[in-house]
Amino acid sequence: MLISSLANVSNGEPSSVLPANLNTFSQLVASLHHLGTISLNFTPLNDSAYDSGTYLSWNTSDIGVSSAYVNFTLRVYGVEEDIDAAFAVNVTTTITISGSYATLLSGEKQVNLTCRVYNEDEPALAKNMTFFYENSGNWTQVDASNNLFITDQGNGTYLVSFTVDIPSGTVPVSVHVYDSRDVFVLANTPVQEPKRKFSSRLNTHPVTSK
Repeated sequence: MLISSLANVSNGEPSSVLPANLNTFSQLVASLHHLGTISLNFTPLNDSAYDSGTYLSWNTSDIGVSSAYVNFTLRVYGVEEDIDAAFAVNVTTTITISGSYATLLSGEKQVNLTCRVYNEDEPALAKNMTFFYENSGNWTQVDASNNLFITDQGNGTYLVSFTVDIPSGTVPVSVHVYDSRDVFVLANTPVQEPKRKFSSRLNTHPVTSK
């Protein structure tokens, strides 16, 4: 229930989808009279981050989060043993991205990224990944013409490379991901070329005179 609701919200549905779905589920649980009297109450988290139980953080550099959090109270009476339990359920998809670029002899920039996907803080697989770069205020999707190459490490880590031909010293990159549960999340990062390191060591070889 939380996963499908989070998938809907992350794909553009309003945050009210989660409480509505939970209300339907709660009514379904209450209808199971053969198990006794059942009451499932829920309270979607509402705070500075979560709205009606969902939280989308896609503006922070290098990390993106799509999350749902709900507190439940389950009461069951009329069976051999009464049940009164309180618990919380959290569903979270996170991606992190980091990288740099190298300037090729052609003048193009080869962007190299490391993307990691997590479900509930555990490595997870991506169902689909799409990459964009910004040039003069316009976002362009990376495709085969950019020599796109993705290596799936099989553990939630993806190594990505592609080339761009833009004049700016920084390459803004956006990574859009659907995880295996169809939850959408994105993250942005400014990719730069590493600064070259120069040796400051002096020549200490002795000078001999003839």
